[in-house]
Amino acid sequence: MSPFGKPPFPAPYQQPHPHEYVRRLAPLRYRSPDFSRGLLRATLAELRRRRGRRRLKVVDLACGYGINAALLKHGVDFAGLARLYTCPADPDGPLARDRAHFGARWVDRSLTVVGVDTAGAATDYGLASGLLDAVVRTDLERAEPTDADREALGGADLVLATGGFTTLSRVLALQTTPPAVLGWPVYGQPTEEIVSCLTAHRLTVTRADALPRHQRHFASPTEREAYHYALRRQRLPVAGSPAEHSVCVTPLLALPQR
Repeated sequence: MSPFGKPPFPAPYQQPHPHEYVRRLAPLRYRSPDFSRGLLRATLAELRRRRGRRRLKVVDLACGYGINAALLKHGVDFAGLARLYTCPADPDGPLARDRAHFGARWVDRSLTVVGVDTAGAATDYGLASGLLDAVVRTDLERAEPTDADREALGGADLVLATGGFTTLSRVLALQTTPPAVLGWPVYGQPTEEIVSCLTAHRLTVTRADALPRHQRHFASPTEREAYHYALRRQRLPVAGSPAEHSVCVTPLLALPQR
């Protein structure tokens, strides 16, 4: 598992609509990145202050259906999306309902969100719903970006790192001015390689919140046992911590060096 990778859970990204994705995650009380809403807002405000402009480009690695974009552009948390995606669809279908829902909400039009994901059905939805402004579907873990990818990914102000290490490295290498990077490493996963990469790209890394935060409940007893075993091998606390009952993450923020 990549330090920024999403741990294994049922995530049918090949469905044309997020209904099944949300239906399977909701019982696990999936919360990422809801708990980082304040940190996201503060990071965007800091970037606007440093850049001297309001308009920003966000690159969302492993974007899926555009859940992070819904939080950023519309202020919708995962629970709100779950209510939307599980309510009856309009006669014109669920996509028409979703477009109307997001169109009627407040939207931060100063944000451009570029999603990076190989899941075609999920990114098609993100574009059609208006959550994503552009997508890159090249598997950047295995291939170099195309010219079109370079144009879409260049000029990023903020990278949301929930994808693989190679993808992050390649995206950062495309930037003329270092962007901020905000990620949610799985608690207990080694992050030395990621930190070294960020530092090499002129970023100052901080542990935005060293406390483990609930991301979701375990999908199975087998997953719980494997996770606890990995934590104990690193002599990290399990009993009495959020990790006793949940897969946890610890937000990590890297800002451009002054």
